[in-house]
Amino acid sequence: MMISNPFVEGGEIEDRHRDVTEPRRAEEELRVSRQQLHALSARLQGALEEERIRIAREVHDQIGQVLTGLNFDLDWLRHRLAECGPGAPAGVLLERIGAMTGRLREAMRTTQCICTKLRPKVLDELGLVAALEWLAEDFEKSAQVACVTDCKPLARPLSGGKATVVFRICQEILTNVARHARATRVRVTLRSEPQSLVLQVEDNGCGISAGTAASNCSLGLLGMKERAMLAGGEINIAGTPGQGTRVTVSIPWMQV
Repeated sequence: MMISNPFVEGGEIEDRHRDVTEPRRAEEELRVSRQQLHALSARLQGALEEERIRIAREVHDQIGQVLTGLNFDLDWLRHRLAECGPGAPAGVLLERIGAMTGRLREAMRTTQCICTKLRPKVLDELGLVAALEWLAEDFEKSAQVACVTDCKPLARPLSGGKATVVFRICQEILTNVARHARATRVRVTLRSEPQSLVLQVEDNGCGISAGTAASNCSLGLLGMKERAMLAGGEINIAGTPGQGTRVTVSIPWMQV
């Protein structure tokens, strides 16, 4: 009769138990770590958006008011000089004031542009559809690329946070088109589906490669994917060399 060695058997059981539990523990730690990273990313995105809003308001309220006041002062001075009698050196002064007024108004336009790019008022005041249409129009003017929109009214209310996600992703897509696509035409569509809101941006440019679309090296692509994921959605990027790229963003109405 063979007599089992309890020390050996116990050691074998302990080794098998360790073999099972250690990978499970590592897997759980990895899952928790990923959740923490996603939560941190969400907080950072929210903090960044709040900071953009704060800076835009401060620039508009403080610098904008100062520039507006200076513009009024120059208008007042120009009118007073125009009323001067013969012999007054009004001509030279009026010319200089005209040049100053031109530069001041350019500074006012630049300030307004900065505020708009930080946080477009149209997104808060008129909603996502109007904001996307404004974004497409601004892109067409700045990039000199034809951009048409087909943005249907939303079938359901969308939280302000998710509206910002869709807007920022579209903004990043159009920025990438302007930088890399060499496109002459872009189409932006927004449609409501039963479970999600779908944004699609198509261009007729050089076409992104499958390797680039799947790469984790592009900060722009990573940022878009992260924004969509934090909103419970997803992004699909498909390109055909020489024919263009299509980016489809799906954001669920309700967070899963």
